[in-house]
Amino acid sequence: MQYKELMQEYLMLRKTVKAIEDKVKKVVAVHKTRMSVIEGELANAASEAGLSSLPTDAGTGYWTTHVSCKSANSEQFFQFIQENNRWDLLDKRPLKKAVGEYVALNGVPPPGLDYNAVSVFRIRENSND
Repeated sequence: MQYKELMQEYLMLRKTVKAIEDKVKKVVAVHKTRMSVIEGELANAASEAGLSSLPTDAGTGYWTTHVSCKSANSEQFFQFIQENNRWDLLDKRPLKKAVGEYVALNGVPPPGLDYNAVSVFRIRENSND
């Protein structure tokens, strides 16, 4: 089998998979909408009854708190951390792009880091087909 035929087969399969995924997304969206309506009805019922949970034989609905935290002013936040010695408020993750640039210049990652870069073979469709 030649490369062209393999590429054609791969691209056809990718289009088929995308079509199936798109169809499934539409069906899932309908179900998620209904689930959201039911969740709202149960939340209202629990709220009106003053309940922290709504236990049934089928399952239990309960209140939980979702927290979101992002920096609105990173310079101000970092200054606060320095002035108050609150380093516990900061995440200690290395930045992939910066570490990659460091490795490209120095041949090794900074001390204390494991760094791995893997080449992956990808296929794209020609735009002239």
